[in-house]
Amino acid sequence: MRRVVTIGTFDLLHQGHLNLLHICAKLAGKDGVVLVGVNGDEFVNKFKGRAPVQDEGTRTALVDALKVVGATYLHDGDTDDFLYRMRGDFTDQNFLVIGSDWAAKDYYAQLGVTRERVRCLGYTLLYVDYTKGVSSTALRTKENL
Repeated sequence: MRRVVTIGTFDLLHQGHLNLLHICAKLAGKDGVVLVGVNGDEFVNKFKGRAPVQDEGTRTALVDALKVVGATYLHDGDTDDFLYRMRGDFTDQNFLVIGSDWAAKDYYAQLGVTRERVRCLGYTLLYVDYTKGVSSTALRTKENL
């Protein structure tokens, strides 16, 4: 079974998030599954230096309600453990998918894992096109939240 994993905050769920998750579903195919790690409030506070607009329970429920998502899990920042639990059998084809806006950043450092460790866990990291002009930050600014 193909497993497609993505991890994110998914604050103020928007079209860019939906585009990412639909691409994940296409990669998974009809026999695969999309597994989503929603960053917990504590992790978001630590990484971004501010709380998300929506709490982790709300964000997780919204993502979980989407038809293209097979299962949603709270990601507490221990990415090594998270990816290990999501990987399935070594016969599975696993992908870790993220938006291309992370291509110029150190995504591995943000996750707290190395490229070698991700590979060792059986994943291929894929960057998908970022939806330009849409972001939770822009929505917060626009709405003066």
